[in-house]
Amino acid sequence: MEDLFWIGFVGAAIALLFAWLQRSRVMSFSEGNEKMRKIAASIREGANAYLKHQYTTVFKVFLVVFILLLIIAFGSGGA
Repeated sequence: MEDLFWIGFVGAAIALLFAWLQRSRVMSFSEGNEKMRKIAASIREGANAYLKHQYTTVFKVFLVVFILLLIIAFGSGGA
């Protein structure tokens, strides 16, 4: 049973090493010509706008659920 405890940590370490190696490989590639860089910048801008909208929506949903849970917990007398 003790051996199984370490499987998670070893797996996580291997995954982090793999992610680092992949990142290094991708970052070593050329960025391409000027047109490719402009397209990449446009994609990056759109992706960042999308993520900002997603985070805002998730935060609003979180607040609504949090408030509802507070009302349920304290509205029922905490029982």
